[in-house]
Amino acid sequence: MQLAKNMRRNGSTIPILFITSSADFVYEGYTAEPVGYLLKPADPEKLEEALLRAYKKHRQKAAVIHTPVQTVSFQLDDVLYMEINDKTLSIHLAAGNVLKAAARLCTLSGILPPEQFVQCHRSYIVSLAAISSICRYSIELKNREIIPVSKKRYKDVQNALLVWAASFELP
Repeated sequence: MQLAKNMRRNGSTIPILFITSSADFVYEGYTAEPVGYLLKPADPEKLEEALLRAYKKHRQKAAVIHTPVQTVSFQLDDVLYMEINDKTLSIHLAAGNVLKAAARLCTLSGILPPEQFVQCHRSYIVSLAAISSICRYSIELKNREIIPVSKKRYKDVQNALLVWAASFELP
């Protein structure tokens, strides 16, 4: 309990989950802002729910691209897709605006969370949350835009979408 309180006092945002055989400190435990407080033996469903809350709270929320001439930052949840065209990276956001940077698509591959984004074509990376449907050579986004899918990457995109969707299912 003291460790959890010290972590919060020092600014740590790491998710904390208490699993204990005693309910004596449940109210005190919540001062450390845990994602849950479970009594032993822990119910597998409640444990899974708490771990999902921890994941959602702690996952990467923003990204920054540094180039010699500019720095661009954006919220990952706002991104529909990214494309590269003539050495210009375009980041298409849900609000309809487009951020542009002189960067390479492979630069983004290294900083984006793979559980949230997938490269579907040599020129495109798409947010899994933005996908409405996928067919052999294209992805339809929820905003009705069509993004190409290369034959080589089709199975990878399909599998990434299935894993992403399964992560939101609770038993």
